[in-house]
Amino acid sequence: MRIPSSRDPRRSSSVDPHRSLSIDPRRSSSIDPRRSSSIDPRRSSSIDPSRSSSIDPRRSSSIDPFRSSSIDPTRSSSIDPNRSSSKDPFRSSDIPGHYVFNLEREPVLFTVPANDRVTLIFDLQRAWVGFAVANGHGGYNQFDLEKGWVGFWVPSGRGNYNIFAHPSEWVAFTT
Repeated sequence: MRIPSSRDPRRSSSVDPHRSLSIDPRRSSSIDPRRSSSIDPRRSSSIDPSRSSSIDPRRSSSIDPFRSSSIDPTRSSSIDPNRSSSKDPFRSSDIPGHYVFNLEREPVLFTVPANDRVTLIFDLQRAWVGFAVANGHGGYNQFDLEKGWVGFWVPSGRGNYNIFAHPSEWVAFTT
């Protein structure tokens, strides 16, 4: 994967939550859903897809890649990294989406924006594995391909996110 040094937490401390206090949810309460109820979907109904139909792909066809061909990478080549080199982090170091790292700073996924509300998630073999839906409050809810809600993204600054699995377990971050 071709990751620019400015977006690689192994080479840039400004995007590494282990070295930058302001983007580490363990040290910054404003980005920790366990300490800030407004960013915790379990305590804020407006960002919980099970309680807000506008952010639930099972109830809103416009954010469901399986019902909207323009956001389905199997039907739209412009958002498929297998068919669009500008979206493929193995062929371009300037992808429009995010690189996703586990907490050990290893790249594990990458994203491709499908539109202003939906971001597609791919593994390192370029297989489509999920998608994220903007929650209307700066973050995203993450879904698997069966439309199961698997986690949520909390903004950490500079367009990046900390990713949490249920219930509020920090598991990854983006650059």
